[in-house]
Amino acid sequence: MKKNFFRSTLLALAFVLTFTTAAFAADTTSKTAFDNFTKKQTYTAGVFTDVKSGWIEDAVKPCYELNLMNGKGNKVFDPTGNVTLGEAISMAARVHEIYNGGDGVIDQAEGKWYAGAVKYAIDKGIIKADAYSDYTAKATRTNLAQIFYAAIPANQFKAINKIEALPDVTEKTEGAAAILSLYKAGVLTGSDEYGTFNPTTNIKRSEAAAIITRVAVPTERKLITLKTKESTTPAAITFLSKDKLFEVTVPATWKEKTTYGSINSSLELNSANETVVYISSLSKKKDQPTDYNLTKFIAEYTPLLSKSFIKPEISTTTAITINGLKGVSFGISGMMNDVDMVIQNYILENNDYYIVEAVVFPKADKATVEADALAILNSFKLK
Repeated sequence: MKKNFFRSTLLALAFVLTFTTAAFAADTTSKTAFDNFTKKQTYTAGVFTDVKSGWIEDAVKPCYELNLMNGKGNKVFDPTGNVTLGEAISMAARVHEIYNGGDGVIDQAEGKWYAGAVKYAIDKGIIKADAYSDYTAKATRTNLAQIFYAAIPANQFKAINKIEALPDVTEKTEGAAAILSLYKAGVLTGSDEYGTFNPTTNIKRSEAAAIITRVAVPTERKLITLKTKESTTPAAITFLSKDKLFEVTVPATWKEKTTYGSINSSLELNSANETVVYISSLSKKKDQPTDYNLTKFIAEYTPLLSKSFIKPEISTTTAITINGLKGVSFGISGMMNDVDMVIQNYILENNDYYIVEAVVFPKADKATVEADALAILNSFKLK
């Protein structure tokens, strides 16, 4: 009885092991959608008279054999010619069709040669119907990246490179997410050791051939390590007033403006916020009566400034000391040119001048505004 029990148990265990082994074997050999990309035609030397041995032929050969891209007739590939939007969309359509089990042959549609591919791409969500108005126009690198990225599911661009930023692509760049994903996946490699993308420039047919092959064949994707480009931008910049009477030193991201038509002794600057404009100006004490003082200066300055507002509101005056100079601060708010505006004033004095800084901004984060204002006042220097 025991013998039969052990025998049955061993047979059951053997069955389980056999089944499990078979299951794992099937798992390792299971096909993926990428296996649909098979050789459709053979590339031989001379297929294209304008493709010579080297990296261009290395790019064109697999693309041609997968039937993702062909020549222009008469054995011409035109490797240095620019890719058009119609060509880029046609390549993406073929990739999408093959990936999803087709043969890569796109049904023709009435009209131009690319009409069938455009219709297919719109129907499959590769492009939007109103994305482009002229399919004969040259594609930019951004156009190509966006179109190719949409040819297969996004999760098939698995990251193999640790790349978090590119020198000429920011979050505001059109298609930034798609571009960065293609770099991480090794589909795009950039034009130099820093990975420069050149988003608005056109792209050659030979370059497009290499890229679309990497989209379709993951083993063709490239492992890359990009160098970091050192910034040549100075940390700070010094601005001198028009009459060369004073200067201020601020972060290099600030820009000089003339929005308010600065007078000769003034300097108008915009911080990196772009919502804040700073105006600094001077009034000479020696040009005033002997009994003139800071209180009288403010009493004359405030009504002049208030005239610019509709129903101005003036905040309480606060005593301040900045960079060793004593003075006051107060704000004026209200409507100015149909904009809800605030002007925060910092008025200081030294032995020779009354120094006025008016911070002009639409109502915004007060802490940011004050920090930027102090950046100027703390660096104020008479020449």
